[in-house]
Amino acid sequence: MRIVQRDAVAEAGARPGKPILAPALFAVILLLGASPAQTVTKIHDFNGTNGGDPQSVVLTQGRDGRLYGTTGFGGAYAGGGIFKQRTAGTGLDVLYNFNRTTEGYDSAGGLTLASDGNFYSALSSGGPTGFGVLYKVTSAGVLTTLHQFQGGADGGYPIGPPIEATDGNLYGVTIGGTGADATVYKYTTTGTFSNVYVFPDSDDSPTAPPLQAADGNLYFPSSRGGTSINCGAIFELSTSGVLLNTFSFDCLTLGQNPGGPLIQISDGTIYGTTPLGGTYNDGTIYTLDTTTGILAVAYDFGTSPTDGRSPEAGFTLATDGNFYSSTMDGGIFGSGSLFQLSQNDNYAQLYSFPVAGHGQGTEAPLSAPVQATTGLFYGVTDTGGFWGEGTIYTLDMGLGPFIAFVRAQGHVGATAQILGQGFTGATRVTFNGVPAVSYAVVSDTYLTAVVPSGATSGPVVVTTPTGALNSNRNFTVSQ
Repeated sequence: MRIVQRDAVAEAGARPGKPILAPALFAVILLLGASPAQTVTKIHDFNGTNGGDPQSVVLTQGRDGRLYGTTGFGGAYAGGGIFKQRTAGTGLDVLYNFNRTTEGYDSAGGLTLASDGNFYSALSSGGPTGFGVLYKVTSAGVLTTLHQFQGGADGGYPIGPPIEATDGNLYGVTIGGTGADATVYKYTTTGTFSNVYVFPDSDDSPTAPPLQAADGNLYFPSSRGGTSINCGAIFELSTSGVLLNTFSFDCLTLGQNPGGPLIQISDGTIYGTTPLGGTYNDGTIYTLDTTTGILAVAYDFGTSPTDGRSPEAGFTLATDGNFYSSTMDGGIFGSGSLFQLSQNDNYAQLYSFPVAGHGQGTEAPLSAPVQATTGLFYGVTDTGGFWGEGTIYTLDMGLGPFIAFVRAQGHVGATAQILGQGFTGATRVTFNGVPAVSYAVVSDTYLTAVVPSGATSGPVVVTTPTGALNSNRNFTVSQ
């Protein structure tokens, strides 16, 4: 394995820590925190009034080209809220404020854009019953409560937003309630809530929403459970609720307490992170071979003196074929870092967040930055910034614009929903080289296209007046 260290100060042999920054040095350190190959820029400070603590939030691009996310606390009624961030220029609008007393709080993880055009997520705490709620919200801020968790047979304290599976239903997880075990739940397109699976062991504790892999099954990490209860596991579950496999961690070389969303690449390999364990006990990047069921370590954090530590953010697979993510600790200043990992497991530390303080930088990134269709990455930090309530930042790796899908799967005759920019005046849409006979430009940032007869799985290309935009992943044409 080849380890690449791109932090300029790390190359000079600096040790991690949290020094007190003199104001005159702060601008210099900001420049030293990133290599010349990329630029990190803070674009928004949460101040409590517009929300705070965007915990583990992965931003979601909407049909309007804006990036949507959630805050766990603050806002008009102290329950956090829902916001949308502009990608052209800067500027954030609060879409909805949660009432901590009557509605709940802590909408961790962000939102899921579903094919019906609505966003879905959950409040992890509070609400009328005290055990959280499942909700949907429109891009205009109209919110509907879908289910109030009771903390009993239906579980309680949902973790993150549910995913939309290929059957059109939503699947999510809870960590359980008082006297109740953790659950996997389903919310159907007709509005029916049910439990798919109830964990028989109270020590099982899901830490992220499920991933629907290419085999159609649901995979999700648990911080505990498995062969060694305190080490954690990856569970594989069918959408009908059959537990198919448990892949256990050892608290040693493989890591401990896996957390954060999982991601799968085209060869079927699943990637994830553990915040603990590994050679240096600073966490690992691990892989799961879904064919053999073998867990392996792709990278041990702590390999370099100023490496990041405690990764539990999941990954974004970008258009350059590399993974991007963050660590909540470590780096040059001990305030977390951004890193890149190739599919050949070559690691590169990209950026170290400066020490947080009044007017000084950011810290504690608990989620991976997402790549908007402009090519730029956007991410959040849980704390830090001018007010200490968290920030939104951009990472520029010099990547160009592309298109993305709301759902990257459909049969011939189905309508694919495509996100991007510059669609006005588009003249052609192709599915793996086969032209779509029918497509509609709904707005400059959203179009739909009917999957044509003869199309096979592969990339989608939209021809716009300024050039061709390629999809960031293949579209799967199902039977």
